[in-house]
Amino acid sequence: MARNLGNFLTLALMFLVVLPCQDSWSTSQVTANPTRSDISNLILKADQSFVSGKFEDSQQTLRDALKLSPYNKMIWSRYKQTVLARVGNDYLVTMPENRYRLSPADLVCALSGGAKNYYLLDVREKKEFATGHIQGSANIPFREVFNHLDQLPQPESKRTIVIICQTQHRANHVLVALRELGYSNTRTLRNGYSNYKSYMTSRKNDISVQSACASQNKEITKTNKTTQLTGLPAPGKISITAADLPSSQALLAGNFQLAVDLLQNILKENNIDTRLWQQYDRALLGQAGAQYLRSMPDSRLRLTVDDFISHYLTGDKRYCLLDVRSPAEFAQGHIADSINIPFRTLLQHLDKLPPKDSSKTVLLICRSQHRSIHNLVILRELGYTRVLNLKGGYNAYLKWLKKLPSIIEQSSPVYGIPEPTANPDSGEEEEEDFGC
Repeated sequence: MARNLGNFLTLALMFLVVLPCQDSWSTSQVTANPTRSDISNLILKADQSFVSGKFEDSQQTLRDALKLSPYNKMIWSRYKQTVLARVGNDYLVTMPENRYRLSPADLVCALSGGAKNYYLLDVREKKEFATGHIQGSANIPFREVFNHLDQLPQPESKRTIVIICQTQHRANHVLVALRELGYSNTRTLRNGYSNYKSYMTSRKNDISVQSACASQNKEITKTNKTTQLTGLPAPGKISITAADLPSSQALLAGNFQLAVDLLQNILKENNIDTRLWQQYDRALLGQAGAQYLRSMPDSRLRLTVDDFISHYLTGDKRYCLLDVRSPAEFAQGHIADSINIPFRTLLQHLDKLPPKDSSKTVLLICRSQHRSIHNLVILRELGYTRVLNLKGGYNAYLKWLKKLPSIIEQSSPVYGIPEPTANPDSGEEEEEDFGC
């Protein structure tokens, strides 16, 4: 059946290439004879808006440019970048203080109020899942989540998706990709399954836990209200001119590349339908998220402190050190030569990053890696291929420094280690990554 659907969608794409949609758009509706200068001016305007962080303005300007030059591949490429930046920026700016995390206590209380309102998505590998998991969990390895979107509850279902891995690391990657796609009903289990097991072991009095849950469930309900990113309807509510368009079926099947191709060909002829643009934006986001997760290496784009130090000692200047903690945390201690851009505002300061084609690698640093993951996903989706997380974050670096005397005693002298600039013992508490 899957093969038949694929054949049907491929034929539909061929059909749409040669047959324009009804009520097709004509460039004469904007200008009778668009010049190269008209198009160049619009692209320049869009680029200026992009650099200043006005992504919605840039997006609209590029749509105007595509009305004049609908077959210009460069403009379509710029448009994709703008969509990813706009939605990524919305995601970061609206991030709540809890960063969509549920503690094990919150989860136990929530499930005590009715498991039917929650969908537990365990994104560990099947072998890990088999060694132990929360009862009722569904197992979809994190690289494969976008292959099985039809199994997830939609936001309008009022069911909360709780993403679980061993210690929350993989879950954060999936969270970003799903929320960008419109799954505003997603949360992560704080510190993952390992933390949940520890919590369950420590529970001594179920009665006291249940009594505490009564007031706690009210707070969970209040913080679980979903927020939809600008300009995107919920995934299950695909708004299109014709309900039976093949692109709709491609989106629901998770075939985002085909959906992108189909919708792009439609929009080349029918550029004025906002609903089609919304669907095209979702296809672009799905394409980027799926590609990001499916291509994830086993290292999960993390650089160990040992590797960082070994490069630093040889005078290797390959890294641009980007600390995404708050200015207060940064002032209390940071690695020398690093710059500070708080993680929620990163996309408003892309001009401070090395160009995408630079040989420099952006090394993201936060207290223990969990905030920087959100930035990592979005930058990678935007095409910054040289971006890594410092594994374990600034905390891991400080632990390395504490071991330095014993390292020096056992080996040749070590010089030039970048010292922290101040006492780091304050700021937001974060979980450490233990290999999830």
